[in-house]
Amino acid sequence: MCRCVTIDPSGPVRIAVIGGGPSGLFFAHAVNKILSGEEDNFERRRIEITVFEKSSRPGGQWQSSAEAVDNDVACYDNLWTNGASHGHEFPDYTYDEHFGRPVDVYMRRKDLLEYILGRVTKGNANFFDDHVVTNTEVIKARYIKERCKFEVRTRNVKTGVENNIQYFDKCVWAAGDNGLRNFPQKLVDQVLRGGFSGRIIHSTDMRDFEKDVKGKRIALIGGGFSAEDLALQAVKVGVNYVTIVVRDARGGEVAGTRIWPYDKVNVLRGMTVTGSEGERKIRLSKSSDLPEVDESKGCLYLDDIDTIILCTG
Repeated sequence: MCRCVTIDPSGPVRIAVIGGGPSGLFFAHAVNKILSGEEDNFERRRIEITVFEKSSRPGGQWQSSAEAVDNDVACYDNLWTNGASHGHEFPDYTYDEHFGRPVDVYMRRKDLLEYILGRVTKGNANFFDDHVVTNTEVIKARYIKERCKFEVRTRNVKTGVENNIQYFDKCVWAAGDNGLRNFPQKLVDQVLRGGFSGRIIHSTDMRDFEKDVKGKRIALIGGGFSAEDLALQAVKVGVNYVTIVVRDARGGEVAGTRIWPYDKVNVLRGMTVTGSEGERKIRLSKSSDLPEVDESKGCLYLDDIDTIILCTG
């Protein structure tokens, strides 16, 4: 059995945090707040926290496509919170303190990100300089029993250099479930093989959203909150028609929206995209989520589709 040498009490405790979004920033903020407190029974240690963020600035997935250097760490710009704003307010940093005014019940992505960044820099204007290393991707992290350390290997996303290795006493995963986007390449290949010539984009790639949807017929693949948000945003910018294809027979999150603006949105439950036939026709089949699948009834087709948006996480 390997015995681990205890951390040198005279040296700092080095902590690596993977992900510079809200979770990673709040972890570093919480540790700083505890260490700066005045609890009599708290044994203070010098702690060095390094937050690795892949994009060019803090914020992680809450950045928009226009703000981020890589779409793998970008959120669509018109994201709104699905939870009421009072559930996101911090007791130590209120909305009134940050904005100087009341906020809407549902907040825009940009405003909430601004509020999050404002909270962590409130007591330390140099917070990002002290803790966050940007343009840096963690490509491997492993625990070395003999050294009782985590070995963290990183890559500079601008230069591509992968030879930076550092050692830490603790390692925190703060990149969440959406640290990497889920791009269904097999589905895309099936659609392209059938001759589809329209745009196929992921929900994180919203740089030209209005151009991709205005006056067009679009299909959203997936029934989560991103599909709901983008369908509503598409209507706002003048889409011709939106079809949401949902594998779940219950309709996913979009099933909670009973009435869509101007009757421009249709939700197809229990269906999956299986290919295309021609430049603008995509083929759908019943998914295995339906209680009974009868292949003899053939397929359903969507005609005149200009853009497919993958809301697949």
